[in-house]
Amino acid sequence: YQDEAGATANTNPIVLDARGEATVRMTAGLSYKFVLHDADDAALWTVDNIAAPDALDGVVADIAAMSADVRSRPYREIHKGFAFDYATDTIVVRDGTADGLHRHFGQIAEGVDGRLHLIYRRAVEHALTSGATIYHCFSNDGGKTWSAESVLVSGVTNFDQRGMSMCVTPTGRVLVVYDKCPVPSAAPVQLRVVYSDDNGATWTQGSPITSIAYSYARAYGRIKLIPGDASSTYRLAITPYHRSGASTYKVPVWYSADDGVTWQEGGPIIDDATGYNESEMVAVNASIWFAVSRSTGGLMLWKSTDGGAAWAAVGTVPLTSTDNYVAPTLDKLCRDGKWYLLLGYCNRTSGSGDKMTFRVAEVAAAIDSADAFGGKIEIASDMVNASGYHCPITKPDGTVYTEGGTAYVEFKEYDAQDYSRVRFVRIDLFTLAPLAPRTLTVASGAVTVPESSFFDVAFFVDTEGAAATDDLDTITGGVESQIIALESSTSSRDVTLRNGTGNLRLTNDFRLNTAGTAGSRIVLMRCGDAWFELARSNDHVSTATSAPIASGVITVPSSRSVLPILVETEASASTDDLDTISGGLDGQVVILTSASSSRDTTVKDGTGNIQTSGDFTLSNAADAITLIKRGASWYELSRSDNG
Repeated sequence: YQDEAGATANTNPIVLDARGEATVRMTAGLSYKFVLHDADDAALWTVDNIAAPDALDGVVADIAAMSADVRSRPYREIHKGFAFDYATDTIVVRDGTADGLHRHFGQIAEGVDGRLHLIYRRAVEHALTSGATIYHCFSNDGGKTWSAESVLVSGVTNFDQRGMSMCVTPTGRVLVVYDKCPVPSAAPVQLRVVYSDDNGATWTQGSPITSIAYSYARAYGRIKLIPGDASSTYRLAITPYHRSGASTYKVPVWYSADDGVTWQEGGPIIDDATGYNESEMVAVNASIWFAVSRSTGGLMLWKSTDGGAAWAAVGTVPLTSTDNYVAPTLDKLCRDGKWYLLLGYCNRTSGSGDKMTFRVAEVAAAIDSADAFGGKIEIASDMVNASGYHCPITKPDGTVYTEGGTAYVEFKEYDAQDYSRVRFVRIDLFTLAPLAPRTLTVASGAVTVPESSFFDVAFFVDTEGAAATDDLDTITGGVESQIIALESSTSSRDVTLRNGTGNLRLTNDFRLNTAGTAGSRIVLMRCGDAWFELARSNDHVSTATSAPIASGVITVPSSRSVLPILVETEASASTDDLDTISGGLDGQVVILTSASSSRDTTVKDGTGNIQTSGDFTLSNAADAITLIKRGASWYELSRSDNG
């Protein structure tokens, strides 16, 4: 109860304050059971048979005081928010130009009272370095300014300290796992732990977690929180990796149920698999978990539907095909009742500048297919070679921030790997995602769109088998009233949406044939089983466009302005007949000219849908005939025989 008389009942659930505490009063002589749940309804703490005092004499029962266990659960303070506008700037936390040192393989986490903790390895080179040191710094103003760097783990001669994993637990403990690697490379590699219970003021070296009997072994990815269920509280998990053969790897999951003091090895995500290494996992809830691994064939998505007891491959993330897609991170976020995965990685295949990339997938779709990941949100394009490690900030519940921006730290190494720069950045996923559409490829005249989400508004459309042209008759998928924008994936391949052939209801046929910000685009809405046109752009460029004849037919793009068309004979024959013109809008005007004075096209009167005052041969590049579309036919307005 809320009052001493026991007349006013507490609300159910009892609302905890900012420190995770609540005050209740109990009726004398009775026993009570308390169950504490988190926001996702996972049980954090349960205790039975709490005896009330014999008399209500003003003594209150403080839930957090009843058990040290519950005090260890929901302690972290509310996020302070990011302190400045990241729209036009990033914060350089450390710049290696000052001392020529590398600062990388680092992570960031939010601690008590919104303090941001940043750790990284500092060394004279990227690779194994004797005496490499782990440093720590922090920000109390949302990343705007940063403290001086201080030693977290001192360097040791003939050992490299690297491969950091970090989190801030629900108790407020700042926890770091790292590997101690012999230099030169040798076995064993030791996984060690260091932690702070006073928000980074002092640090304690914990007992070693394990020694791995392989020279190539690394801690990797962040320490992740596993939500509890009705029978358990939360746990922590890490996903180190090590070679288990000449080219095979094992990625086990290690767990801690005591805030990182002790650890036990659980079942592996991968064991004895060729080419898999850097892996990170995320637990959506107590049962549904995902992981992603770097491999020789691209980024592999894994899933577990039984709380990590067994793992299965979902598939390779689209647009990743080699081990040049590196340093994956995997996070979760929830928006309007839907759970999403946020995948981050560095694309080292881009040539002039390696690109940091985010991709988003809806959890419900990712369980069945790695194709659920949307387009590439490229957040940095100047990473080079060995660079490209980043780490998003998560809330105390393990989800990334979305309101006010998703913040992260990234580590950029420069040409020749002379030094590195640590940058703190914030982006707006909801603004960037629609600017990075995924590609829908036509298959037998159809494409399938995912259900509406905040991250799938626009889509690129590409031809089947990368053909020069293709028809789109049918759109499957989507939900009632969903609105989508279809754009051309490339200016070298054209997709024509056919009105009424399948379930498309358009003003008339529409061709996606130009890419880019000023390219062709059509907006559709699903009503019942059909997709209706809401708006379209001109599917053309402003200059004359070439139209090759195929079996007597050319296709012209839709345009609200007069459009010059360069007619080309089929297979560059010396002569050809033009019988039919497809495409275009009712009332559209086109001017047909010959693409070459050495190849003649005869515009045929009445053979197809062209109505003229008689056949007309474009025998010279200066010849022209002007037509207007009325209904399904094209009618002559004028002709010019200029040579």
